[in-house]
Amino acid sequence: MVYCMKMTFEIPAPLALRFKASVPKGQRSPMVSRLLEFEIQSAEANLEAACDKANSLKLDMKDWENLNESETW
Repeated sequence: MVYCMKMTFEIPAPLALRFKASVPKGQRSPMVSRLLEFEIQSAEANLEAACDKANSLKLDMKDWENLNESETW
């Protein structure tokens, strides 16, 4: 069973008006869900690709520690 959650977002008024004019009631939540799913999958794929690229560098731990020490948090 899939549970749903109500969420509140702020989007620019012109976009909100276009959305309400273009997408009928009853189709808005499914459309937002599909768009979010697509964007999240894309972000996850980009993160995975970045991790794969970083792992392929095969830095030894000393090089990795030097990279971390140069970061300012």
